[in-house]
Amino acid sequence: FDFLSTAKVVSILLTLFFMLSIINAFNLIDGLDGLASGISIISLISLSLLLDSNLNYLIYGLVGSIFVFLKKNSYPAKIFLGDLGSYILGYSVSVFIIFIVNNSNLFNGYNFFYILFLIAIPAIDIVYAFFRRILKGKSVFTPDKKHIHHFLLNKNILLSE
Repeated sequence: FDFLSTAKVVSILLTLFFMLSIINAFNLIDGLDGLASGISIISLISLSLLLDSNLNYLIYGLVGSIFVFLKKNSYPAKIFLGDLGSYILGYSVSVFIIFIVNNSNLFNGYNFFYILFLIAIPAIDIVYAFFRRILKGKSVFTPDKKHIHHFLLNKNILLSE
């Protein structure tokens, strides 16, 4: 993210922090059948609409493979994404976002907020989990059942069974 700082080290650290946050966010929302893969499909297709390059072929190939996976991952799931699968999805989304932000022809302030909106659900969930655990005096690495998808399940908005 060169636009945030002129110092190369700060730019690299901000980029790494962004990537690790998105990767972890996709790992945290992988609590229901098809949730992480569904959100990544929506994010990747929306990101492809911002691009006008050969990079869309990579995005569409990834989206196609996620669709094939999603067929067996929908309720009741026969296969699961797991940590590695959610890491790959988070990594892919973060890399494509960084590519769009660093491409000077595509980037302006409007596109930046649109891109942040595409990852809003995982980002809100990770920020909420982080501060909830800190305020309760627990480790941020402690698992719990208080993520956004658990809240929606408890209110019978999402159906899993």
